[in-house]
Amino acid sequence: MRLRLSGTAGGVVPSDDPATILSTVERLLDDVETRKRMGRNARAYAENEFDIRRIGERFGAVIMKACANRGSAETR
Repeated sequence: MRLRLSGTAGGVVPSDDPATILSTVERLLDDVETRKRMGRNARAYAENEFDIRRIGERFGAVIMKACANRGSAETR
């Protein structure tokens, strides 16, 4: 199976196929424009999907819940 490089931020290569992994890495090393495009797409995806305020609020809620649960577990 060969990786089809598209205009996205990456691709998938079977982990049990060293020849395909090697050829894919070589293709990416030789293709500056594809690497740049994938990098731009990955950054745009991260900026759109991982808003730091929203993620921070979610982490805060998880931490607060864990602290609250820890307190109730210690009283048992």
